[in-house]
Amino acid sequence: MKYCPPEIPGIYWIKKDIYMCKSCGHEFEYFMSNGDDIVKYKEKDGYEIKWLPTYTKGGYLDLMQKLIPNFKYNDQITMRIAKEFNSKLSYYIEKSSNGKIFILDDAVVFCNRCNSKELQNVGEIILTSPQISWLKISCELLNLDYNSQ
Repeated sequence: MKYCPPEIPGIYWIKKDIYMCKSCGHEFEYFMSNGDDIVKYKEKDGYEIKWLPTYTKGGYLDLMQKLIPNFKYNDQITMRIAKEFNSKLSYYIEKSSNGKIFILDDAVVFCNRCNSKELQNVGEIILTSPQISWLKISCELLNLDYNSQ
């Protein structure tokens, strides 16, 4: 399968939180979307991070219209629809460098040294359009017309 990048938005924001583990003292960074312009995906059982735009061609809502029957751009996204979408999407996206799939980030933060959830947020920075890795999608799916399903 050949993979292509989505259309990258002109501007997006990412929040970089800095945490200190109360158990082992380790300090680390955790990145998340700051707004709804991009969606974070993480490697299943791994550490690689990729991002997917929300509104552009090849973005979250565009792909949802292609993979979920009768889904319209402004429809409410229920938990059932999100699970169905992410399950289908995993077939069409490039695997991690370790050969694993990417899953939607659940935003559960834990120490990457000792796995403790006892954390203290010691800082945050908002980054404007930083260089990030984008999720690549099947070129065939990107070029699929909604009406040809």
